[in-house]
Amino acid sequence: MTQQRTRDRHALLVNAAADLLEAQGWSALTHRGLVAASGVPLASMTYYFDGVEDLVAQAADELARRHLDRARATVEALPRRRTSAARTAGTVVQLLVGPDPSPQDLLGYYERYLRASRSPRLRELVTGWNTDLLALVADALDRSRRPADRSQLRLLVAALDGLLVTALAEGDPDPVAVAVKAVTPLVPAAR
Repeated sequence: MTQQRTRDRHALLVNAAADLLEAQGWSALTHRGLVAASGVPLASMTYYFDGVEDLVAQAADELARRHLDRARATVEALPRRRTSAARTAGTVVQLLVGPDPSPQDLLGYYERYLRASRSPRLRELVTGWNTDLLALVADALDRSRRPADRSQLRLLVAALDGLLVTALAEGDPDPVAVAVKAVTPLVPAAR
């Protein structure tokens, strides 16, 4: 197999794995699931990945890259003007979990934290992902004329994460609306 073909097939597998994570959640990411999604033979998996942990880490890394690219585009499209606290909270939620996430999307998104708590490799990835998201949230707040210091940022993001997870656990049909309403008082004052 040529080097380019090897790189192309590896990229195909990583993208298919990230697609599975995004569409069906972490439990869908198995060698057999990836074979079905990519059309690459099962025997080839060990050539491209050191094991399931390596496959999961590479797929999660690709998913993080996609998520951060979408979040960056959202921030770059924000006008530099004062916005309401509720609208700003909605923007922050969109940066964290994407636009209009379903409860299933949110479950998959937050499962990354549980997975990361059990995997040093994923923990490192999630830590970097969160650092990048905090920077994007800071930029969005600045553009909304609602600057925040690091502790305010962490509190706002942690509150949103907790509210979204709680709304999911309680079966609320619109966890995002619940979280935005509850967190709006924590959005920094306009300046």
